[in-house]
Amino acid sequence: NPGEQEIRTARLTAGDYILPFEPTAPVVSGLSVNFSSVGGVAIVSWNNFEDPILTKIAVLEEALQIGSETGSIGMILDLRGNYGGLFEVAQVMASYFFEEDKPMPVELFDWWEYDAKAGGFVRRLVTERTIHSPLPALAYTGPLAVLIDEDCASSCEYFTQYLQRLDRAVVVGQHASMGAGGFINRIAMPEDITFQYTAARTTFLDTSEPNIEASGIIPDIRVPVTLETLRAVRNGEDPVMDAAFDVITELSDPRRKLISTSWTWSLATTSNLDAIEIENPGKYTVTFGEDGSYSIEAGCDHNTGDWTLEDYQLTLTSGPGNLVLCPEPSRGEAFVRIMTKPNAISFDGNDLRILTEDDEYRVILLESAANSP
Repeated sequence: NPGEQEIRTARLTAGDYILPFEPTAPVVSGLSVNFSSVGGVAIVSWNNFEDPILTKIAVLEEALQIGSETGSIGMILDLRGNYGGLFEVAQVMASYFFEEDKPMPVELFDWWEYDAKAGGFVRRLVTERTIHSPLPALAYTGPLAVLIDEDCASSCEYFTQYLQRLDRAVVVGQHASMGAGGFINRIAMPEDITFQYTAARTTFLDTSEPNIEASGIIPDIRVPVTLETLRAVRNGEDPVMDAAFDVITELSDPRRKLISTSWTWSLATTSNLDAIEIENPGKYTVTFGEDGSYSIEAGCDHNTGDWTLEDYQLTLTSGPGNLVLCPEPSRGEAFVRIMTKPNAISFDGNDLRILTEDDEYRVILLESAANSP
């Protein structure tokens, strides 16, 4: 279990025992794909990456569309029991979580295929390819959690590992996935018997370490196996899903997003609804510290102090500043004036909107420094 270092041993004796609680089997849907929304969180599940492929992609797109229109605070992909399927389908479905300017690299691993002439596995040439959401308007970059279990296998594992290694999702589960990486061939035999064998394998780039085989995908958040969690499952509860909601709550915390980067002023809207593009946006930046401090650079002006956020109301309490007369046209005074009074904020993708009152500027748009030119 998470946090434990000592190995436990136990002796089990077969027999009839009465459980200290009434067992109730969890309800498992037999549908190939499901979508629901709970508390502003979209939940999507599918049981494989095989047919009906278009149905799975259509439901995922519908979830992303509804989430975009309703302001979903996060998404949970429930892949527990997903036995895999077509690797290409897993790649396509993973691409919906990447934008064109920050695409998903396809070749995260080295691919080894058996060559009879060589008498062993030969590494395939790796090319630098990237993919992103086929529908740019549906590219989802918000908080994302993926649920796995020991039955998540093959393409389910590759799908999860792409999102995990590229820091696009937090993986939640009680156990690692199956560890069934590698491509297979099937041979039809008499009496409706099929012989299946592994014909290829993958390793981490430039290493001989298998990325999935014999280890599986290790959850970022391990839900412990205890009497409490076992009792919860028996009574129809879902402690793994509960843990995923905790992850979404933490990831969607606006404080977390504020301190994740510095912000640059790129656009403004006046009280007359005139849009103004800010010249040299890199001159006007604000950084929010985890300790509750902030720092503003506004051309030739510099301002520091403390910040608080409550119910999306941002308040900056100004400290020492060095306001000076700038030798050239500057919007620094306006930037400091707006920022150092209570304002409502909202997020639009990776952008931060400051909604002001009683000012010549009604809305100012700040871009994440990581995305600024």
